[in-house]
Amino acid sequence: MGPVAAALINFFSWTTEFGARNLFHAATQPSTQGSFVSHCRETPPSMLVVSSEGRAAQEKYWKECMDLWEGLVPGLKETIA
Repeated sequence: MGPVAAALINFFSWTTEFGARNLFHAATQPSTQGSFVSHCRETPPSMLVVSSEGRAAQEKYWKECMDLWEGLVPGLKETIA
């Protein structure tokens, strides 16, 4: 990576401490299920997340992930379910 690319990455990146603040806030503060936390502020769930189409997409994604993980760790579905 050249010095210009490194300077751009450093300019747009957060420090470890600053990034951890958001994660800590999201993990320790009460929030609405499905909300998004950025810069230690909760954003309400989008209309897609709360719609039937969004719910179907979430279920499809979860099933695909479980099928993939089950191939890597047999018996995982019974452990998680």
